[in-house]
Amino acid sequence: HASRLPPARRPGLIATTSLGRDHELCRRAFHAGADDFLKKPYERESEWPAPRVRRLLETRPLRRALTTTALATEAAPALFDALVAAGAVRAGTAAWQLGMIRAGLPLITAPTQEEFVAQMLNYELIGGVDFHKGCYPGQEIVARTQYLGKLKKRTYRLALPAGSTAAPGTDVYAPDFGEQSAGKLVNVAPTADGGVEALAVIQSSSAEAGDIRVGAPDGPRASLLDLPYALG
Repeated sequence: HASRLPPARRPGLIATTSLGRDHELCRRAFHAGADDFLKKPYERESEWPAPRVRRLLETRPLRRALTTTALATEAAPALFDALVAAGAVRAGTAAWQLGMIRAGLPLITAPTQEEFVAQMLNYELIGGVDFHKGCYPGQEIVARTQYLGKLKKRTYRLALPAGSTAAPGTDVYAPDFGEQSAGKLVNVAPTADGGVEALAVIQSSSAEAGDIRVGAPDGPRASLLDLPYALG
């Protein structure tokens, strides 16, 4: 149950669905820290997502600003209006991406496909891997890494100086790897002060040393920021 998860695993998620497999999505949503789970078909008018989400927002504040919904396309306008009426502030994609970065939730896109094992993305720490359920592509490698291997890379949160330009897939460097890449940026988003925050998969030894450069061995220096969960 979500209330039994530690605070760092509760990102203030509200999950709704009309896509089927309600039980499985419900389980995953609560494992990720969902505040509530709204599903379809809606047997009564009171079960339609918009009023339920409004009541949720009125009765309990979200612990973080990050909220996720997945629902039928035709229901989206009413839900959006309900969120705005309840006090939600309109924001663009960059704000969402920054929220994901600050929550330590990496999202794989085309430039980073097939680059990482799940544990490098901290997936087993945030409920992204089920070691008791299969099958899926790469399952043997993921299981071997979990139970037999020594993980040398993890996902870290970085801050880049104002004016920096970076994109997912950009290499990062560290003195202990010289001219060889020590990792890659996974997600990147601008901040209000003109800087950039990012999630990056980096060699743990390089992250511990603390001298991380973006784009080239002599590129802009990135600062390590805290994640909302322990890397263990």
